[in-house]
Amino acid sequence: MSEETTNYLWAVQDILGHGATSSVYKAYNKSTGELVAAKVYQVSSSARTPGGEKENRNRDYRPILDHELDILKSTDHPNIVRYIALEPVVPLEPSRAPADREALFIEYCNGGSLNNVLELPENRYGLMEDEFMLVFKQITNALKYLHTKNTIHRDIKPDNIMLSININGERTYKLADLGVARLINEGENAFTTLVGTEEYIHPDLYRAAVHDNKTNALRTALQTRVDFPFEVDLWSLGVTLYQCATGELPFQPFAGTRKDRAVMKRILDTKPAGCISGVENSPGGDIKWSNSLPESCRLSKDLKKELENLLRRVMESDRNKLMRFREFFTETDRIFNLMRIYYLNLKRFTLTCSYFVPTQSITELFDQLRRQNRDNNDEEYFCLFQNMPYPISKTKPMSIKTFCEQLPIPTSRETPLVFYTFSPIDIKDSYCPTVFIPDVKSIRQYNDVAAAYDWSNDMVGNFFYLKTQLIEYQNILKTAQCSTTIMQQQLKSNLLEFLCSIRSKLIVFRAIEELKYILDQMDINANSQPPASNNVSMSSNNGSTASVKIIQPANGEAPSIGFSHLYNNSTSSESNSLSPASPRRTSTASPMQLIQQSIRIYLRSYHQPYEQIKKCEQDILEIIEKQFNGKLGMIDDQQPFDNTLWSPHCTKPYSAWVQRADKFLKDLNDLNDSFRKVS
Repeated sequence: MSEETTNYLWAVQDILGHGATSSVYKAYNKSTGELVAAKVYQVSSSARTPGGEKENRNRDYRPILDHELDILKSTDHPNIVRYIALEPVVPLEPSRAPADREALFIEYCNGGSLNNVLELPENRYGLMEDEFMLVFKQITNALKYLHTKNTIHRDIKPDNIMLSININGERTYKLADLGVARLINEGENAFTTLVGTEEYIHPDLYRAAVHDNKTNALRTALQTRVDFPFEVDLWSLGVTLYQCATGELPFQPFAGTRKDRAVMKRILDTKPAGCISGVENSPGGDIKWSNSLPESCRLSKDLKKELENLLRRVMESDRNKLMRFREFFTETDRIFNLMRIYYLNLKRFTLTCSYFVPTQSITELFDQLRRQNRDNNDEEYFCLFQNMPYPISKTKPMSIKTFCEQLPIPTSRETPLVFYTFSPIDIKDSYCPTVFIPDVKSIRQYNDVAAAYDWSNDMVGNFFYLKTQLIEYQNILKTAQCSTTIMQQQLKSNLLEFLCSIRSKLIVFRAIEELKYILDQMDINANSQPPASNNVSMSSNNGSTASVKIIQPANGEAPSIGFSHLYNNSTSSESNSLSPASPRRTSTASPMQLIQQSIRIYLRSYHQPYEQIKKCEQDILEIIEKQFNGKLGMIDDQQPFDNTLWSPHCTKPYSAWVQRADKFLKDLNDLNDSFRKVS
């Protein structure tokens, strides 16, 4: 069966959702084929029966429709569903359908509601960090926009937050269902209507609705006037954020929020200040209070801390201590302006998401790493990004904001900064991450299919939680393995460059060593008894003639000059003369003696660094022999560093565990579907 208006058509089985006032269908534009959402109000004012408001199907919802229509027409924001048209419904079978109905056409969101997202097994324990921040930021922006329009929503919950996914995969959350939204008139600070959804309303509203602890009924209208401050809207947002972060409502009776309203009222009435959750874990048992998010929450440590501080303010039972809208938007702006950096610490083998004030120095990131690794303040760290060395200046540290803006792409869980250091590993520390398994609540009631279905949802979610950790750890292994290969390649390149530099220096020093050797040989030849000798005269600067003794060897080789005394430390009277025939100079040194002294000093000054460079060369050769088996070939020809957490014999078990988790998940999903069909 289908229904239509002048320009739109929909099938009644294509229902997207329904509420107390209307049903929402997936509809199509007859001319363009565009998908839209048709919000059909059940009965208009002209179709009312004498029974009036006694029956829900005969209630007059026209004022609510007009109210939502006025607000939608005045809004234009990417995080609020867009108004398209309002048209009367023309049923194809008039005899079987009520007359005079109207359909409000709004933007169709193909991702369903936020509640649909939270009901997915992989989100049983809350959203991942990126998705949570997307919801948090976009819905806050929508509320901030409404606040500039002097409007409050009054029914914030996951069912009224829609997800739109475009052709590029970009996800946008949009606030919907403005039927009970209200304009704030000048000078007003409270409203008196009992509106909202019971799991998400402020304790003051809940107390007014649950008027009798002996019954489980809700009051739909107030008997006496009660003022509710506008800031109770923030309580609803706080409950929604808590549910997004944990997958659960913050305040829960054991039997459920709607099955035991008396306990729910007791929880809200007795909530201590600063607590953000209270759960009854057994029938009639004590309430377990907490002022922090549970350990199973998948948000980072920094974000959990920020969110906990915010939730303690917005989920305040005392109306006099409620956080004001201006304070809330100031605080959320501060949180959204924090710079988020994902980084992988190879020493601890941990992937961390940290939030920094934009004006903080990049050195704060290195300080965090040193604290994680318990390293000294002077320990040096090296960075890789996108499988490439990414040097970070420590002499001219920049701000976190400047650093993030210079990155080619933002850091993420898939592409983190990778930091490594060569500081020693403490054998007392454990560097293998642990897998956290959340506790599964006991089944609420045996022989109850609905309770068994809820419990099976918990079990499926538990296995998804486990699988997510294994896959994340496996991705860390791959990133670490790739980073280690890059590190090895960089070390090889640096070793080769250093070795070439050392050997180029050694060429010069070896020339000096050869000179020393020649001089020593000359000295040996000069000290032997020659068969013949010739005197060669050398003119000095002062015009005197100095003779150098040339020794002619018996074997006919080239004559040797006795210069070895230039390198020796000893200076005898013979060594100060140029030839045996030369006269002794006791008072002043001759030019040739000055040359001798200069060459001697030159040779001595180069002797120590020469030995040091030779030692460096030997050390590098030992490293090459030890780490690279004496080879510096292509990286593909060799294995990465041995005995590491990310070597193949360590990564294979995780792949097997992921496959086993997949098998268990398939069996559990089958069981879960069977419970769902009969419940």
